[in-house]
Amino acid sequence: MIVRPATPADMLELHPEPLPRSARVQAAEANGRPIAIWGVYPENAAHQLFASFSPEFRASKRNFVKGIEALKAFLAQRPAMPVYAYEEETIPNADVLLRHIGFTNVSGRDWIWTP
Repeated sequence: MIVRPATPADMLELHPEPLPRSARVQAAEANGRPIAIWGVYPENAAHQLFASFSPEFRASKRNFVKGIEALKAFLAQRPAMPVYAYEEETIPNADVLLRHIGFTNVSGRDWIWTP
C-alpha cells in the first residue's frame, strides 16, 4: 500500500458525495487502485476530517496501521487548528480508530484532535 495525494477520480470512486469546501485529500493505493481516502476541509477556524474506506482496506489491520501513521503525519502538516471528526456508523470500530489517531470524544459521536 502506498499513500499519495488523491485525484478527483479517487474522490469519485470512494467518496462520491460532494464536499462543502475544497479539501486536502490523500489516497491509499494498492495494486494501482485507490482503497481509502482521507482529508480535511476548513470549517469555522478548524478542520473537518472525512474518510472513506473500501472493503479491501478494511480487511487488513496492517492497512489501518499504515493509514493511521500517514493520517497523523498528514494532520501534522496542516496549520495548527483543531480537527473535528464525526464517528460514522458505517465504519466499524470508528471510535477505536479515532482514539488511535489521537482524537478525544467530545460528546456522542463528535470528536476533536488538538495539535
